[in-house]
Amino acid sequence: MAAYLQDKVVVITGAGSGIGKTTALAFAREGASVVIGDIDQAAGNETARDILASGGFATAVKCDVRKPEDVVQAGDIVETVVLEVKPAERRIALGLKQALGNPWDTAAARFAPGTVVEGTVTNLAQFGAFVDLGDGIEGMIHVGDITREKRVQHPKEMLSPGQVVKAQVLEVDADKRRIRLSMRALEPTSADIFIAEHQVGDLVSGRVVETHSSHAKVEISEGVHARCRLKDAAPGGEKARAAAADVDGLAALLAAKWKGGASSESDRKTLRTGQLRRFRIVSLDAGHRRIEVEVAD
Repeated sequence: MAAYLQDKVVVITGAGSGIGKTTALAFAREGASVVIGDIDQAAGNETARDILASGGFATAVKCDVRKPEDVVQAGDIVETVVLEVKPAERRIALGLKQALGNPWDTAAARFAPGTVVEGTVTNLAQFGAFVDLGDGIEGMIHVGDITREKRVQHPKEMLSPGQVVKAQVLEVDADKRRIRLSMRALEPTSADIFIAEHQVGDLVSGRVVETHSSHAKVEISEGVHARCRLKDAAPGGEKARAAAADVDGLAALLAAKWKGGASSESDRKTLRTGQLRRFRIVSLDAGHRRIEVEVAD
């Protein structure tokens, strides 16, 4: 049974208390993701919290239908699905819910990664907050995806049930009925702010944090890094001529470099990890949050 229920989604109505709650907890222990439906939203939330506290996955939704009149009235024309036919009893069982379709069937298209959504916070747990996205679908904002301003220990520090929030979809798993959201993704990063405040040609100070054969990584502001392309210390033709030069030619070359000083073009392009240098911005790409610089001193 445990192997069968692993990663399965189980929908249980009336799971806020009594036998329904006991059943929901049992399914959760076997590895199923439990969707709890109950007229009493508070009771459903309590069951969901118990499951979450034990390491399982659960979400609670309110069931507002107590009697047929809550949905349809006499004389309404509705579309239904035939569930069962009993000729002997001259009865046909119809389903209205089945005709409406499963909203999760189109969830992957409606909530593609990168989509910005707005919804109401329905429940808070230690690891995150649940947001109502409509049509019985809920998304979850992990506690680490709430904000980049500070480290949040519990979602209640930033959110509360009933609060309307905007978030970006990070991941959708329709089979497991899980949608991962992020409010943090909509907040500007340090790179976004830096790019907005600077333009190509600006001079900035930076610290070399990494060097590679073709480029260096430079920290030009707190948490903001740029790429600096490195040039060869000397062109290939000059290297060949230096190798072929006689002693007199080599002496003349060294004398010329000495007179020119240590800040020759090749030396200016040589960067070492830990150096503090002046750089000139040569490219700003806001869409990809990329910054390119060159040595300015």
